[in-house]
Amino acid sequence: MLRRRSVIAHPPSAKRVNILVVDDEFGTRASLGTVLALAGHHVVFAKDGDEALAIFDNDPGKFRIIITDHQMFRISGLDLVRSLREKGFTGSIVLLTAYAGTAEKDEYRNLEVTAIMEKPFDTAELRQWIESLA
Repeated sequence: MLRRRSVIAHPPSAKRVNILVVDDEFGTRASLGTVLALAGHHVVFAKDGDEALAIFDNDPGKFRIIITDHQMFRISGLDLVRSLREKGFTGSIVLLTAYAGTAEKDEYRNLEVTAIMEKPFDTAELRQWIESLA
């Protein structure tokens, strides 16, 4: 006799939002894309801070939430957040990091980053954060 495993399905979010995900690691972008798409959100990806700023500059009002890595080549997550705030982005920013120190985290908080999540991140926790921000 075969037993079926029960799978807990999470219904898509009632509020679909546009989210920009910035991370130089393909695996992280793919994981975030899956979690966020299954929740019903529209996700755009950038592989680094330069690409993220170009996407943002092309349509500054498009994104409600930006999820960024801290440690990236050329433009760090901290520099990206600074630039986004200087350009007038008032939406929510979620930082994912395995490397940010206390001083950097304080700087992120001064830039009004909504959440700081340690890598590896828990997908259920991330989804809860996104749902609360949507």
